[in-house]
Amino acid sequence: MAEIRNQVQVINDVVQSLNHDVRSGADRSLPLFLGYAERVRLDADTAMAAVESIERQITRLEAMIDAASTPAKRS
Repeated sequence: MAEIRNQVQVINDVVQSLNHDVRSGADRSLPLFLGYAERVRLDADTAMAAVESIERQITRLEAMIDAASTPAKRS
């Protein structure tokens, strides 16, 4: 999970850097770049949502394992 988050951050850094470069010098290609940047952002958002979903499932599994491994209290 940490590796996926790290990769998403790297993608974001690259997109931000490219965004700056494109906006400062390549006005004709800006619409094309913005479409590409939006696709990359959506891919990153999708990856983050997948990571969050997996983390929730792992938390649920850990809770189930903890509950199953804890002996039942007797009255």
